[in-house]
Amino acid sequence: MISETHIKLSLLKKDYLVSSISSLLRSLQAAIRESTSSKESKLNININIEKNIYVYIFRFSRESKKDSTLDLENYSKMNFDTFINKLLNEIKSNSQKTLWGNSSKSIKKNSSRINIFLSDFYRLGSATIQFENKKISIENNNIMIS
Repeated sequence: MISETHIKLSLLKKDYLVSSISSLLRSLQAAIRESTSSKESKLNININIEKNIYVYIFRFSRESKKDSTLDLENYSKMNFDTFINKLLNEIKSNSQKTLWGNSSKSIKKNSSRINIFLSDFYRLGSATIQFENKKISIENNNIMIS
């Protein structure tokens, strides 16, 4: 389902280390938050299982019921689009893997949250993140953008 109001993260249904999933979700939340235009909302997650895939849906919601002036649809579209574009730009600017599989661009302590998320994302070996018609997939440690 293509939506302007959520980001979809899909992982193969298999056993993962808790620390891997925890780190991935924390770094994704931080990278999205770093891309947002204001802090007037909170980020929620909904987890489903579709066939052999874990599906994580991330949506913004209002911080409180009093905050009815926030147009969540436009807010979500603008902020998720910013996040995905930053992610795509980072992927395109990364160097290629070496013969031994290591990138020559290492993750440093003060790396951007996008870089930290990408590192966690790659570590899973197989995953997909999607917003609207933009889809980034990792399959056998190869990245595909569509």
